[in-house]
Amino acid sequence: MADKISAPVLIIQGEDDHTVPVQQAHAMVEALEKTGHKPQSLFIAHEGHGFTSEPSLVQEFHKIEEFLAKYLGGEVSPPVKL
Repeated sequence: MADKISAPVLIIQGEDDHTVPVQQAHAMVEALEKTGHKPQSLFIAHEGHGFTSEPSLVQEFHKIEEFLAKYLGGEVSPPVKL
């Protein structure tokens, strides 16, 4: 049903997610790309369903901030270096 999506999409997934297999997220990215609707995505290694490490959380929040700024306007803070 990717062809029915018209809104911007951001997919964030932990590569070690056992609740939602990472292959499903990759398949959705692929399906959206085939419709000409390229989503933004972030896949984080060594994280599961819900991120636990501070660097992963910072990376996730920065990607969300970039996405929202692109589509809603506003500024993006520089990424935090840990």
